[in-house]
Amino acid sequence: MDYPEVNPSDIIITGWSSIKQGSWRVSVPNGIQVVHVPTGKAVTCEIERSQHRNRHLALLELSEYLIGIKNGDNYEF
Repeated sequence: MDYPEVNPSDIIITGWSSIKQGSWRVSVPNGIQVVHVPTGKAVTCEIERSQHRNRHLALLELSEYLIGIKNGDNYEF
């Protein structure tokens, strides 16, 4: 998937696992943090169970932020 305004060489993506409660202790990789190095903007997402979906949502949010900067919007997420 293409994310406008996000250059893959400008970002650092890290993920982590969390232990879900229940009868079995299962470590599920689901959290994602995307850091845009030139601006220092960090987006963290752990809404969904899927790490791939969380990565997609974090990159979309970062893309929207970068488009806002380009258009001169002054807002925070």
